[in-house]
Amino acid sequence: MEEQKGKNKIWFERKFILILIHTPFGLNFFNRVANTKAARIYARFSIYLMPLITALGIFLILTSLIVASSNSGARAGQRDLGPQSNLLIPGLNPYLPWTYGWIALIITIVIHEAGHGIVARVYNIKVDSTGILLILGLPIGAFVNIAQEELARSTLKQKSAILTAGPLNNMILVALSLIGLYFIVSTLTPIPTNTPPQQGVLVIDVGDHTLAQSIGFSKGSVIETVAGLKVHNLEELGKFLRSNLGNKVGITWKDQTGHQINQFVTLPKYVEPNQ
Repeated sequence: MEEQKGKNKIWFERKFILILIHTPFGLNFFNRVANTKAARIYARFSIYLMPLITALGIFLILTSLIVASSNSGARAGQRDLGPQSNLLIPGLNPYLPWTYGWIALIITIVIHEAGHGIVARVYNIKVDSTGILLILGLPIGAFVNIAQEELARSTLKQKSAILTAGPLNNMILVALSLIGLYFIVSTLTPIPTNTPPQQGVLVIDVGDHTLAQSIGFSKGSVIETVAGLKVHNLEELGKFLRSNLGNKVGITWKDQTGHQINQFVTLPKYVEPNQ
């Protein structure tokens, strides 16, 4: 369903669970920025970055797959976090909370779309509207509505520049964020402490019907010893537990409150190979 209120007014477009709020407010900003010398240089520079960005994206995906398939620690961590950790969705991804994770997502998409709009105007390609994108009534970002007829008539280099401008903006944002993070972290001073370094393996989460659940571990537990042997990493923990399947062994761990638990546990005789 679509309701248009005029060329220079706000109008709404509904696509299933998405609501697009079209506004003319970003068009003047695109025009002002596109008329600068810096924007024209940026547009020409971005033409040649499409192969580089594509190659970088493929490299990162392949590297992640190789690490996930060849590193037992990475596989175990992935199982603990669940498949939702692969989705960059605040609230679902355990590393991205709803609050500032959602704000960061909106800012990232706005900057991404602004790149498309500015470079389109550098090449005098019409931008019909800009706007806010909502899903189920919640804002998730922005969009730029470029005139498809004029975009189709543009040259291949111009199309490449317009398409590349969005991810290039995001790469610049990442670089600036990392530089800012570096300067912030470099000014921090560690607080002296006499507490000895913590030994053991931290339990991030406990899945249903897993060996960890059958033993009695809880989220936030720190496993210190198994059968009298000190545990230093996840691989050692798996090795010690599997070598004692079916046996009664002593296990020492601390729960989330720091309370130490010494308990003899009869391990199951069999667990699934991926646990």
